[in-house]
Amino acid sequence: MFEKLWIFDQQSGFDLTDYYTVIELINFLFIAGLISLVYKNSHYSKREKRSCYWSLGLLLVIDLAEWISFMLNGGPGIYRVCHVICKFVNYSLIPLLGYCIIHIWMHRSKYDRLLQILLVGNTALQFTSIFTGWIFYIDGHNVYHEGRFYGLYLCICLIVMAVIVLAFHHFEQSVMGSDRLFMFYTFFVVLLGIVIQEVSMGMLRTTSMSITIGMCFLLNRFNNFTQKISDLTIHQDNVLMRTDVMTGMHNRYAYEEKLSQEALAQGGKNCLAFSIDINGLKETNDNKGHVAGDELIQQVSEIIKSVLGKNGDCYRIGGDEFAAIVPGGPEEGERYKHLLEIEAVKWRIETGQKISFSIGYADSESHPKANLERLMQLADQQMYQSKRQYYSSPNHNRRRRRND
Repeated sequence: MFEKLWIFDQQSGFDLTDYYTVIELINFLFIAGLISLVYKNSHYSKREKRSCYWSLGLLLVIDLAEWISFMLNGGPGIYRVCHVICKFVNYSLIPLLGYCIIHIWMHRSKYDRLLQILLVGNTALQFTSIFTGWIFYIDGHNVYHEGRFYGLYLCICLIVMAVIVLAFHHFEQSVMGSDRLFMFYTFFVVLLGIVIQEVSMGMLRTTSMSITIGMCFLLNRFNNFTQKISDLTIHQDNVLMRTDVMTGMHNRYAYEEKLSQEALAQGGKNCLAFSIDINGLKETNDNKGHVAGDELIQQVSEIIKSVLGKNGDCYRIGGDEFAAIVPGGPEEGERYKHLLEIEAVKWRIETGQKISFSIGYADSESHPKANLERLMQLADQQMYQSKRQYYSSPNHNRRRRRND
């Protein structure tokens, strides 16, 4: 088949060098596009971008050296030195490209020592070949030939490819689950390109194209990974932004967001709005310290979550102020209030620590035209009334409203 291709080239005037030049030009443009995509990708860290630039830059140099050596092959003898240099650069950098690719997604790899040994050994072998012709040699007519140990170079390349597959597989397993089919398919594409070029005795120049395609596959896969990490980070930031650190409840930001989302009247929704305020927090802080006060806040939050958090959303909206939004009507409101008071008594019995809070609630069934914000205002009013009753008792009349 390859003899027929050569005869067709000779008889038809079809120039394979022009064909290969066009292919390489497409490769260059493709790599330039990948560099542009990496530059514009905001999900990559500086280290990851730097590794991508190194890898794609090396790929450009390798392709350029391969194209120049192909164009010089069989040309005037005065270009023999340039031909030798291009082959040395090409064969020395291909294994180094694998090393750089691995470090796109891994800052350090357990395969680094093996790769470093292979890279140093390969570079020394290629340099020696300039004088011995072990891996390659350029004859007096400026024609390229494979050396008697060329198979050793191919083995080094295959080992580097296998290490890339293993490193990427290990990386994916540690962060997002491995896709073996993708890795082996990428490995197969690159290997197929190398085999075709070797079997065709260099007439079909497919190695650089297959490496470029493999590089595109890997970068696309890594881009998907960075996108997932970015989305996860944004989600975590959103959760933290809406979470009270001390209690694990939603915070005031989440509470205000909920009120703005439910700005319209509830319109048939059975909704209960609770307003809860700790009694005696300031007294606890003054007499026992702020650590004891923080513990009191955490204990109350646990009670609220255990009763109201199963069916609704609970918020800490101030130092000793809590809110909750749960489905239900007036009967459920009384039941929830009663359960909160029972849990407070249980806590006192189990721990010996006094817990008291004022509770107010309002429901959409009793106030069908009220939106959520209005229901919370009504619940606040009921809570304040309960608080006034608490501080009007003989045991607490020294405390003023909202000064606890």
